[in-house]
Amino acid sequence: MKNLPPVSVDRTSSKRLFEQVYRGFRDAITSGFYDEGDVLPARDAIAGKLGVSETVVRKALGMLMSERFLVSRPKIGFRVVKPRKVKTFERVLIATAELSGAYAMSVKTAMIEKELVRAGYCPYTVCLDSDDKGRIDCSDLKLALEMRPDFVVIQACPMSNKTPIRLVERAGCPYLLIGSRSPSSRRKVADIHGDYWCDDGIRDFVGACRRGRVRNICQVGFGRDSFIDAERQLSDMGIYVERLDVELGPSFGNLEAIQRTAAAAMGRRLKSGALPDLFFFVDDYLTLGALPVLLEAGVRIPDDVKVVTFANRGFGPVFTKSFSRIEVDMRKAAVAFGKSLVTWLKTGDFPEPASADIAATYIPGETFP
Repeated sequence: MKNLPPVSVDRTSSKRLFEQVYRGFRDAITSGFYDEGDVLPARDAIAGKLGVSETVVRKALGMLMSERFLVSRPKIGFRVVKPRKVKTFERVLIATAELSGAYAMSVKTAMIEKELVRAGYCPYTVCLDSDDKGRIDCSDLKLALEMRPDFVVIQACPMSNKTPIRLVERAGCPYLLIGSRSPSSRRKVADIHGDYWCDDGIRDFVGACRRGRVRNICQVGFGRDSFIDAERQLSDMGIYVERLDVELGPSFGNLEAIQRTAAAAMGRRLKSGALPDLFFFVDDYLTLGALPVLLEAGVRIPDDVKVVTFANRGFGPVFTKSFSRIEVDMRKAAVAFGKSLVTWLKTGDFPEPASADIAATYIPGETFP
């Protein structure tokens, strides 16, 4: 175990303590003070010698590990990797909304990480969970930003709360927004939107409605924020479309809140008039929220009303019969998206149409017996 390098800590400096410790040890490795295989003193010994807390030392050594200057070995400690063997990784932080609850978001994040690693980047992900009132837990994001990522990718950030974006900008990190829009800023480099290419799927859906003698449809969606909208194609075929728009409000990103909002909206719709021939849900979580309300009211499906839903393969069976649906293969779409993101990071040019078009296909089911 080698002694400490000549690292000094200046408490009057504008640089934070862990940055000073990180820089001191990094310089010691690159200058040859440490050789390959040298083991650093224990964290408490470093903290005591420099007069800082162990938290400061932990953050500094964590940054060196993320850059592959150190490796941690059980019962040994932090071992130095020789500079000639260090590969430069561009550290990419991915901040994503509701990672644990949304299938589509989980798949997209996993594929983006896979493509970044394959291209030589070092990605790490934090989740931005929100409650019913739109409050976002940003504690993990704050800690990740202290590690000074080179670039940040923000996925589907709930725009009713701009705290994550403010934190990223305050940290001085360039960032990319995927699936969200925000005012232009000095640090934001671009907005990217994955658009669902549904014309073929909607055309087949409309054809099935005409063959099934459907005269009127209630389209349940998020208004202009919906991923897909079949109103124009249905109207062109002479099918009347009633819109039932579910207000997202601060619940965007909170999947349970979306389901509850959809349930409340369906309850109001059942009291307002006769049933349509068919309900078309433009989101799978809207289906999960509204369907129990229909069943509890004694509505028979598909005898009293037919149901078609948009799906991304993210939820299990919601009914004893298999609905017809417009479906997206999120895994296939996410692989293409991840490759496009890597191209953008390397060139600054996000390619089209691979980055924007997520194909959707109509899948026949038992909606039309």
